[in-house]
Amino acid sequence: MKTLKATKALAALAAALVYSAAGAESRIWTDTTGKTIEAEQVKLLNEQVVLRLTNGKEIRVSLDSLSAADREAAMLNEPPTLDLKVSAKTSRSNTSLRSVGPGSQVQVQEESTQVSVTVKKASSALYDLPLNTVLYLIGEGSGGQLQILDKVSETFTYSDNNRVFEFKSDALETAKAEGDERRTEYKGWLVTVLDPNGEIIAMKSSDREYTEKAETLIASNETSIRDRLEEALQPKSGRAMANFFRFDF
Repeated sequence: MKTLKATKALAALAAALVYSAAGAESRIWTDTTGKTIEAEQVKLLNEQVVLRLTNGKEIRVSLDSLSAADREAAMLNEPPTLDLKVSAKTSRSNTSLRSVGPGSQVQVQEESTQVSVTVKKASSALYDLPLNTVLYLIGEGSGGQLQILDKVSETFTYSDNNRVFEFKSDALETAKAEGDERRTEYKGWLVTVLDPNGEIIAMKSSDREYTEKAETLIASNETSIRDRLEEALQPKSGRAMANFFRFDF
């Protein structure tokens, strides 16, 4: 049974979320003729914004009647509901051989992965601001450390006739020679959708851990994965260790 204190805390949190979702504080709105009113945004409704005046009265205003800045602000206050669908196809083979020295060959295990993303606008309110969707392909090194192996970023805009955006990553190819344990393997994906201010409005991943560690994973992308891999794969002791691993960008 919840305590009274816990119940009040939950109620306060729910109220805060509702207030936040409504767009929040009262502000000055300006239309295309220069007229102004003070109101707070309640919600977007198709091509209109519902505003609550200081006297408590609610009015509906066409988005097209607002100034360009306020039209954008209304949509930023209430981002669209998005349905993210992601599928990954991985093919594997170990039919090739690789030379590792005079008269010496090893079996090579090859893997190719391509990820497809669909971002569907599920809400009906107008939203024609540009959105940026970012797909991160995530791998795990031999030490268990998660890494961003590749990043695909696409910008798009919804219209009345186009409520679905789709794209695919390039094939991510890795290879490992038989007996080689120094391999970074593809493990899964993380998708984020950002509004024009760079705020994440939707996120989905193939593993809950990637969502929980999204901030750290995204920050790690600032360091070039290519540079880290090339450094790790420099030939050692006269052996062409780089031949044991291939990573194509």
